[in-house]
Amino acid sequence: EARASCSESRSNGRRAWTMRTWTSASLLFPMPELFEKFIGRCLRQALAPWAVELQSRCHSALQDDEGRLFELRPDAVIDAPSGPIVLDTKWKRLAPDDRKKLDVSQGDVYQMLAYAQAYQAKRLVLLYPWLHGVGKGVNKRWRVVDAERQLDIATVDVGEPGSVGCALRKIVGMG
Repeated sequence: EARASCSESRSNGRRAWTMRTWTSASLLFPMPELFEKFIGRCLRQALAPWAVELQSRCHSALQDDEGRLFELRPDAVIDAPSGPIVLDTKWKRLAPDDRKKLDVSQGDVYQMLAYAQAYQAKRLVLLYPWLHGVGKGVNKRWRVVDAERQLDIATVDVGEPGSVGCALRKIVGMG
C-alpha cells in the first residue's frame, strides 16, 4: 500500500511543499468468516449434548422442474428440545442510537424469515459482536407477524472469548 504525506516549509517568505511516498504492508482478515467459524465452534462445545449443524445445506428457497434453486445455508441450526433454533452471525455494527431497530438490515430479517420457513423454526437469532452502547446477550426480541416465531437480536463479546460459550447458552435458553 502506498502512502503519501505533505509538509510545508517556509524559506525567504516563500512556501515550499515536499511530498514523500512510502510503502507499508497490510494484513487483512476476513472477519465475517472468522466470526462465523469462532461462533460455530463455541456453539458445538457449549451446547452439547444438543446437536448443532453448521452451514446446513438441506433446504432451498425455490424449485423448478430441474431441481432446487437458491440454497438456504444458515450459519447454525440448533436441535433444541423445543424445536430447531436458527442462528446466523453478522459481523456488523449495531446502532445503539436506533433504539427501535438497532440498524438491523431489512435484508437480514428477510433472510431469517426464509430460514424459519424452510427449517420450521419458531426461534431465530441474529448474532452480532458486542460493542459499547449495546447490551450483551439478547438486545431485542421481535415476534413475527401472524406466526408463532420470534427473532432475537443478540451480541457476544469476542474480546472475552472465555465467556462466549456461557453467553451463547443464555441466548438460546440452555440455562
